[in-house]
Amino acid sequence: MILKSLLIICIIAMSGVIIPGVFAANDNVTIEGNLNPLNRSEELYVVKFDAVSKNTELTFSIYDSEGVIFSSSSIVNSGGTFQNYYVKFFPPLFEDNIQYTIEVTGDGLIGRELLTINPEFTSYNSEVEDDQSIHEKEYVKLIQEKEEKEKAAEARAAEQRAAEQRAAEQRAAEQRAAEQRAAEQRAAEAKAEQDRSNLLMLVVALVSISSIIAWIKRKNNKKSNNNKKSKNNKKSNNSSSGGQNKNNSRQIFCNNCGFRMLESTQFCNNCGKSSSDKKTYEDNYGSQSKNTLKDYYDILELDVNATPQEIKAARNRLTLQWHPDKHRSLDRKVMAENEIKKINNAYAELRKAGKTT
Repeated sequence: MILKSLLIICIIAMSGVIIPGVFAANDNVTIEGNLNPLNRSEELYVVKFDAVSKNTELTFSIYDSEGVIFSSSSIVNSGGTFQNYYVKFFPPLFEDNIQYTIEVTGDGLIGRELLTINPEFTSYNSEVEDDQSIHEKEYVKLIQEKEEKEKAAEARAAEQRAAEQRAAEQRAAEQRAAEQRAAEQRAAEAKAEQDRSNLLMLVVALVSISSIIAWIKRKNNKKSNNNKKSKNNKKSNNSSSGGQNKNNSRQIFCNNCGFRMLESTQFCNNCGKSSSDKKTYEDNYGSQSKNTLKDYYDILELDVNATPQEIKAARNRLTLQWHPDKHRSLDRKVMAENEIKKINNAYAELRKAGKTT
């Protein structure tokens, strides 16, 4: 309050305010209070006026011939009719036996009164410090309190700013962490998707390779079965030819085409020629029987240059392979028996030919 009063005094002194000596006739504000206050006293002044129609700022000032000494402003609410002001009359602002002017001004309001400070309590000057020292100490104390309050306010503001900064940094750190987690999650999802794609491609490749291998195996098995079937047919034919060579000594054949005939047949059923010139199989085809050794080697799955040991080993291997006890079904047993006969016959023929012992 004192600082505000001093500021108002300085402003008025710089603006060159002229203190009027006579009040205007249109004053519409009444100032009630002690107009002869004692030195070092505190007084209450009641400012009365007609009811205002709106919120009005009211200024209460005390000044002398040099300028404003004390000033206080307040807001009067709409409909208000009075306002209270407290004033402390302490030296050196106020001096004894000096006439001061009280002035109240506002929007459409003005009022003035004169007051004089009475020199009371001056006898106490011997017991206490002089007025100047007391005022200076009080002023210094007020300044210190104000500075302390300002420092405390600045400290609170600094703490608040620091807290806000820390909160902002924490929010930024949380946001960065969230962005990093999101980026890591996206990278993990991309990697998982790539792994799934690679796995799918691998599965497709394996299935394709398996299909190709199965196809190759089926083809090879089919080829092997065909070769085996052809070889078995060839062996069967050779065996039949061998059997026929052995038994055809009692049969007759066509002299023209060599077709087998019955003795009672007069004409060849194949070429229709007369069968009057009948000959035995040995007479017509004895020279061909010497060329059937290769068929016996084929039955034993050998080359014509096979050694006696190889012939024996092949006979034993095939006999074990086609043993009837190894086949369950009747058809397979019959086939196995026929194969065993062919094998034994081929081995016997090769033995007769001196190819093995």
